[in-house]
Amino acid sequence: MPSSAEHFTFPDDMGGDIAAQLDKPDGTPKHTPCLHISQPAPTIFFAASHVAKGLTDAGIAVLRFNLTGLRASEGETININFSSKVCNLVAATNHILKHLSAPSVLIGHSLGGEAVLATAG
Repeated sequence: MPSSAEHFTFPDDMGGDIAAQLDKPDGTPKHTPCLHISQPAPTIFFAASHVAKGLTDAGIAVLRFNLTGLRASEGETININFSSKVCNLVAATNHILKHLSAPSVLIGHSLGGEAVLATAG
């Protein structure tokens, strides 16, 4: 299924901007999950890209974002910890609630998986 990507930023709770990408299928998305990229490691980034493509191909919109201080997101990597990951995920969720719809699925890799479990509750 063809898709489009929208690049943007949203604010984190420390006064910086988090870099994000919303991958959307053509037409109305079935669901809008957040895909949490938890590390800058190339293998995690590669896996996250493939998961996002698979979901988008299935008609599901995917929000991917970089944690505070990683890649194009503002902030210092020294400030990345479990609490900041949860705060970034909450900020991402609030952004899509405001601009699209409630996320129906949260996906995390590595410690991002733990952040997803903490946030979902």
